[in-house]
Amino acid sequence: MRKILLVNDCKFESIIMKDKLMNMGYEVEISNEYGVFSKIDKFNPEVVIVNFVMKEITGDKLIEKIKIKNHNIVCILSSCDRINLKDFKGKGVDEVINTPIEEKELSMLINKAMLKYQVKDTDSEDNEIEYKQDSKIEHNNVVTMLKKVILFCPYCGGKLKNGSNSFVFCPYCGEKL
Repeated sequence: MRKILLVNDCKFESIIMKDKLMNMGYEVEISNEYGVFSKIDKFNPEVVIVNFVMKEITGDKLIEKIKIKNHNIVCILSSCDRINLKDFKGKGVDEVINTPIEEKELSMLINKAMLKYQVKDTDSEDNEIEYKQDSKIEHNNVVTMLKKVILFCPYCGGKLKNGSNSFVFCPYCGEKL
């Protein structure tokens, strides 16, 4: 099972993301910006997802520090604002995600980021992803996923991509669906 560490100073956002990642089959731990390095040493994640805006440091700067310590960790920058991977060139950011995000798109972006590294699944020796410099995720797949039917949270009216069955809690109001 692949391990992912979430770094976010907002527990609510962390719990929502952890729920999604666990539903996708990942082993997930949560940390804030203060305990990230001890958590990396203990948990040994393959992927770290770091929130962009935190109390003491921005996610891109924290990712730079993580990469200095271990350049093989896949680092993904997360934000509720629209951010672009090109803006973080040279800072160790392997991919960016814009939240809220549906599980299918999240899975695709994690896999895209992991293609940059040779990652071996501890559960199966046959499941190995080889580095491919020219590999690209098909843009059409992402567009198709985003055009799916949009439903609403019955409590706050927030739009839910792929229906409420892909969420346990509403990402906007926090009510259980």
